[in-house]
Amino acid sequence: MSEIERHLHQMTQILRPEDSIKLVVKLESGIESYVRYLAVVSCMEHELEEFCLLGIDCQKMISLGLVLPILSHSTIRLDGDG
Repeated sequence: MSEIERHLHQMTQILRPEDSIKLVVKLESGIESYVRYLAVVSCMEHELEEFCLLGIDCQKMISLGLVLPILSHSTIRLDGDG
């Protein structure tokens, strides 16, 4: 299993059963042994599909570094180091 396949499998293991990953992007990291991803995750709640951004850090274990709900009036701009 490749590294990204292993990380995707680990990501699905930390999510709830009703959550689904829509998109995952590998980010650049300043630390060589540290792999980071930005994921768009959706969930069906009360017949509405809700979305959030997850910042996922992978070393030996996988952890969430960011959880950001996406609301209808949200404006997100990524700039700087990332």
